[in-house]
Amino acid sequence: MKKLLIIAIICAMSATANAQIKFGGHFGVPVGDLSEFYSFTLGADLYYMFGHNPDGFLKFGVATGYINYFGSTVDILGQDVDIDNASFIPIAGAVRITILKFITFGPDFGYGFGVSNGIDGGFYWRLVGGIDFGNAVEVNLFYHSISADGGGEGSSNTSFNTLGIGLLFQLGKNKKE
Repeated sequence: MKKLLIIAIICAMSATANAQIKFGGHFGVPVGDLSEFYSFTLGADLYYMFGHNPDGFLKFGVATGYINYFGSTVDILGQDVDIDNASFIPIAGAVRITILKFITFGPDFGYGFGVSNGIDGGFYWRLVGGIDFGNAVEVNLFYHSISADGGGEGSSNTSFNTLGIGLLFQLGKNKKE
């Protein structure tokens, strides 16, 4: 048992040594059916990525963050109605493929927890393509979707879809020695 514990600690330490922490934010425009009810989205992103080395072809990890859809004022039967903001906290697994040492792309899959009144969580996925500048900053384009239950009796699923741009900063040493 002690040997197993020591091996697990060594594996965790080596994985942490090769891990990349990326954090940043994003701006997006709602697309699809909800685009008339929400004007834009802002969010924060946090990634903890593993890979054989910082310039490796394949990386995997976990992602989380915060996404806020800002409600619009819409005309319903001649009345102006203010739509409340909708917020989510996604928890997802992430995969990234790197080509040409600076272009990355890949999906995130998980669950988006609804943190606004009347909006439950749902399946979350995000497709990201980015350009890495000097192993320190990444600019990316993304499309994400959350299939959320609107809450209440007899309500149907609603997809919160966004097309946007993000900026991530990388922490720690990740340059080739």
